Amino acid sequence: AASEIAGSVLADDILEALEKVDQLDIRVEEEESILGAAELELKSCQETVIAEATVVEGDITRLEGELIEAEQELPADFKIDYQRVIQAKGAEGMAEAEEGVCQGCGFQMTLNMQNELLLSKPVFCKSCGCLLYMAGQ
Repeated sequence: AASEIAGSVLADDILEALEKVDQLDIRVEEEESILGAAELELKSCQETVIAEATVVEGDITRLEGELIEAEQELPADFKIDYQRVIQAKGAEGMAEAEEGVCQGCGFQMTLNMQNELLLSKPVFCKSCGCLLYMAGQ
């Protein structure tokens, strides 16, 4: 009798284990489906990034060419100051002057600085050291 009870308990345990295996098989199929969808989305995103990277690389090349052309057109006395600042600070070395205010740091320019800027002379912000420029010039 004890062996029959033990056999019955083992049979119940086996049935429970088989039921759990069936549930896990269903879960595996669901997760594989989700994984497949995610892999398709990843591939789509990768293709989009590659296409956009090509466009961006073309823009970078074009803009670098335009920068070289613009730098060549700078007056000689201005070019020296420009190159010194750009070598030291990169693109952060320049700031727009708008309504007498350095947009790099918010420094209020003197009238003399504004006049020199209007005369296309090199003007540096006395606060942050940026080479100032006026938009549209």
